[in-house]
Amino acid sequence: MQLQVEVIHQKPLYNYVLDYIKSKNFEVVLSKYHEKSNTIRCGDPHILIEHYKEKLRKIEKQLAKARKNKAQEQTKIMAEYASFEVKETALRKNFFRFNKFIKENGEKRERGAIKMKEEKEAIKKWEEKTNHLKGLLDKLESIKNVIDDAIRKHKIYENFFMKCCGDIFKQPGEIVERYELLLETRHTLLERQNNILMTLENFKTDLMRETEAAKLVILGLNTRIFNLQERYENSRYKSTVNENIIVDIYGVAGEKLEEITETKLTVNEMFMSINKTDEIVSDVEDYHYQLACIKKCLVQFDRMHKHFKKVIG
Repeated sequence: MQLQVEVIHQKPLYNYVLDYIKSKNFEVVLSKYHEKSNTIRCGDPHILIEHYKEKLRKIEKQLAKARKNKAQEQTKIMAEYASFEVKETALRKNFFRFNKFIKENGEKRERGAIKMKEEKEAIKKWEEKTNHLKGLLDKLESIKNVIDDAIRKHKIYENFFMKCCGDIFKQPGEIVERYELLLETRHTLLERQNNILMTLENFKTDLMRETEAAKLVILGLNTRIFNLQERYENSRYKSTVNENIIVDIYGVAGEKLEEITETKLTVNEMFMSINKTDEIVSDVEDYHYQLACIKKCLVQFDRMHKHFKKVIG
């Protein structure tokens, strides 16, 4: 195999100095790599290719041997796996049977333990109850002895009550019952009396409170009445003043109306006297027109007066 290298110089040779230095540095790095990896250093690519081909053949032989070993191991493992499955099936059957047996024995043992525990608790409760009853019996015996001693001590009172019994009371117990009944009756009457007194006191307090409230209400009503009376007086005074003002207004209005009427009549007479020769028909109520005509006539008279004054003067 021949390598054909075609070199095309596109720039001056001195510009390749830096590339040469870089290639030398690469060779140094490559030599260090070969020293570390324990490989050959050779610049011929054919030798390198043959070297790596040989290395590849060795690796392929090792892989074939490893595949063969793995196939043998896999066959062995599959055979062992099949035997293990058979054993597992048998073990499962035995395990279910043994598990059922163990479970039944466990349940029986638990039931027996629970029953034994319940019996022990029942025995313990009966023993506690028996001991409690024995203690209660001993206490009752001691109380009975105390009561017997008290009866013996109070026998003299029984004899006294028996002597006191007559036609009304046959037994001493009736006297005691009557006494207790009287005490209870007295207590009931005292409670009733206290309740009545408390009710009266509460009623008195409520009455006083309502009386005070009524007084306050009456005082407020009196104040309102006084204020209303004052407002009434003020309103009456203002009404009187307004009535007088209205009367004065009516009087002034009548005078003004009379003056207006007289003025209208005077204006009408002047208008009629001015227009005697002229056949002018005017509405009597058209005072504005009449005033305008009178004003116009006065203006003409004034002009004529001034003209004659100039002529005579």
